[in-house]
Amino acid sequence: MISVVRELGDIVRDEFISSDDSGTKITLKEKKVPEYKPFPLNKGNSTTLTLEIDIDGFDGHPILKAGVENLKKYPDYLIFCENKNFPEKIFVFIVELKSDNPGDWHRQAKAGLSVAQYLVGMLENFRKIKFNNIEYRCLLFHTKNSGMGSHKKKKISKQKFEYYEHPIFKYKFTDKPSSMPYDLELFIR
Repeated sequence: MISVVRELGDIVRDEFISSDDSGTKITLKEKKVPEYKPFPLNKGNSTTLTLEIDIDGFDGHPILKAGVENLKKYPDYLIFCENKNFPEKIFVFIVELKSDNPGDWHRQAKAGLSVAQYLVGMLENFRKIKFNNIEYRCLLFHTKNSGMGSHKKKKISKQKFEYYEHPIFKYKFTDKPSSMPYDLELFIR
């Protein structure tokens, strides 16, 4: 099977590949908000490619007009993940970090989902294959201690949870406080 992580790493411009994805963890940080404390996602049995797309100069939709409010919002990261425990699936995590106003992150999640699907589509076109095994998940990490569900802070890194489904766009999502490290495998299901 073709590795989406490796193949995308070969065709994506280097300035979008996160240098904070190395070894056994991905360090997530909100670069535009210095007081947002970085935290790790432990990769476990996963091979990942992490792209930073909420950066100055990124235009994922160059055909659309500039300056139209809320049209060109992007999430902080796209994480492409292959896990040894689920070799038949590829997971793509659209990740947004919020220090305030976590209620309006779905535009960024939907835009990130569109960019991720575009990248996968371009890889399919390039390799002349079709990936039918991709699971997309949107993750919000925030500085608030409560999310859409109830959380017990001391057990959150291993806590089971259900993904919510967006009522309009139908993608799966969840939210978690960014006050602790997480295992990426928590979000793989």
